[in-house]
Amino acid sequence: MQIRLLLAAVGFSILACRSPTETVIEVATDLPCSAGPETSISVGPLSSLELRPAAAFSTACQPSTGHVASLVLVPSGDKDAEFAFKVVLAHEGKSVDDCQPPSYGRGCIVARRALRYLPHERLTVPVDMRADCDGIACQPTETCVHARCVSAIIPDPTTCEGSGCGDEQLGSGSGGASNGGSGGASNGGSGGASAGASGNAGESGNGGASAGTSGNAGESGNGGAGGSSGAGAGGSAGSAGAGGSGGVAGAGPCAVSIEALAHHLGDGPGNEGVSFVKSFNVDCACTQPYLSFQIDSPSYEVPPRAYLNGSALPTLQSFFPMPIPPTQSGGWQFNNGNTHDYNLYMQVHYNVSSLLVSGNNSFEIDNGSAADDYNFNDVRLECGSYSTPIGPNIVDTEAWVGTDATRADDDPLGIQGAYYAYGDGVSCTPPSNPCTSGACCINGATLATNPSTNWGCGLGLDLHSENSVRQPYGGVANCFQLKFTGNSGGNPVLVGFDEYSDMTGHSMPLVTLPPINGSAEQAVCFNQVACASGSTSCALTGQWFGLKAQVQGGVAAASFNLCLQSVEPFTR
Repeated sequence: MQIRLLLAAVGFSILACRSPTETVIEVATDLPCSAGPETSISVGPLSSLELRPAAAFSTACQPSTGHVASLVLVPSGDKDAEFAFKVVLAHEGKSVDDCQPPSYGRGCIVARRALRYLPHERLTVPVDMRADCDGIACQPTETCVHARCVSAIIPDPTTCEGSGCGDEQLGSGSGGASNGGSGGASNGGSGGASAGASGNAGESGNGGASAGTSGNAGESGNGGAGGSSGAGAGGSAGSAGAGGSGGVAGAGPCAVSIEALAHHLGDGPGNEGVSFVKSFNVDCACTQPYLSFQIDSPSYEVPPRAYLNGSALPTLQSFFPMPIPPTQSGGWQFNNGNTHDYNLYMQVHYNVSSLLVSGNNSFEIDNGSAADDYNFNDVRLECGSYSTPIGPNIVDTEAWVGTDATRADDDPLGIQGAYYAYGDGVSCTPPSNPCTSGACCINGATLATNPSTNWGCGLGLDLHSENSVRQPYGGVANCFQLKFTGNSGGNPVLVGFDEYSDMTGHSMPLVTLPPINGSAEQAVCFNQVACASGSTSCALTGQWFGLKAQVQGGVAAASFNLCLQSVEPFTR
């Protein structure tokens, strides 16, 4: 999917005489412009829309109409592909960066839509960001309309031709709950409901609306994550499974996380052999299916071979950046025998319409050559269209970013350094390589006393290391999309950046995330972190040496087991 432009004005230009295949999003609000609205729009499959960073944002506001933003979307693949978008409007002193799922909170208005392109037709989707939806958090496949949660899906895109399709085209939903209070948790809990069973209605929280109609619980595959907590509404849909045989997405367009973790095949240290096989289940209608994954460091001449249900997919060679340069540069490695490896990251997307079946399926990837060492992760089934993550996932089993420590051209977004674990000497025993499982993990037990000495345990990544010496990071990334899994033991998670090569006597500027239980995703940028109030050991120097995520100790006596499943650097 391509995003053509974001307009701060009311109008937009018609770019061709013949009607193109495109969708125009027009966003307006009934809030006064004096409320200082800030608007962002995220685009992607509905099943993963909550995880998508903003594709565009605006601070414009037309006093006479309340118009705040326009966006034109055009398909990058099939002209009848499915797509979805989410609009977040922050006001009254809040930034869109303050409006984070799943709760969002007061001062945040959230709207979602999901539909399909019509070939050679221009669709218009007006989105009204109304004050009566302020602070209301709906399910990820729903949207708020007049203080109620309804389905975000526009079933008939032809209603969006001409003057456009208003929210009267949307279906019914769960009823929703206000975030004015704490919100009741669904009795489905984090373990998830069984396949096809509906979640129990949650109890209303203090200040929250009473439970609406219960939604259907999604299915989780063996080892997959179950349904998440509701918020004063019915049982939540299950999220895509990340382990076992692959979990089926609980709601919205059919999608499956086949294997989220990183794997290393080949003959080098820490390899897992030369073949990987994973089964997954499809119990929903997946129109226009794509098999997608990330891979780095494969051989070009004899690349790995991917299979679906025993059938070989086309060669990976079409996904390599071409042409191959005459010397080692641009991530290309020259080997003996005039062969080449590509040591940066590639996103692979196969159309598997003729191979995918309902029920059980099997994904396989095999070495083309036993001597080829490469990494892959985030194997997934996508429906309607394929997606490209905001940045490469730089977690791998070797706990190292930047293939060759003596070269800079194979450093993703200029990052070269090691992952490591660290601790206060009491709460955990840091492993020498925290990433051997395919995610970077730390476990232990925090104490509830003496936070100055029992401060907890964490994971770190050096952003620019040369000869084991940390240097200031000078690359283009200024934000990191982090996906956590596991349990922080009820403790907050501190995410920040080292501003000195040697942090002795210094504390890092940071943001504080709420306790994690299950999975959570958060974007953290250099300009978002701050020193703790009253700290004399913290300073904002403008230099960035390392990224850290720490389970805070000295708060509660509790066991924790927390992993960084993905780290995606990007530029905002």
